[in-house]
Amino acid sequence: MSLLQVYVEGLREGDADKLASVFADDALFNDEAPRAMGMDAIVLKGAAAIRENFSGLLANGGMNIENVCINGNAMRYDIVLSPDFSIRALGVATVENNRIASYEVMAVA
Repeated sequence: MSLLQVYVEGLREGDADKLASVFADDALFNDEAPRAMGMDAIVLKGAAAIRENFSGLLANGGMNIENVCINGNAMRYDIVLSPDFSIRALGVATVENNRIASYEVMAVA
């Protein structure tokens, strides 16, 4: 199973520990997709910060992630927030020593 597949499973299952397990201790995480909803980007450094952030975001359960397409270290997916609203996202990972060293996410049209 690829690192991005484990990441998606963690999101879907609401498992911040699983999600964070694919990141390097000093990983950089930059998620610009929230800007599509008028919110600030999520910028985190380190697996511990990623785990802490997603523990809060996933406190009420997993996220509805659909239409996942993984190609190497890139992933296109939909974050479904309601029946009428979803964010189309593109994430690109840089992998070093079998862990994600950096992950950049942006909303796409």
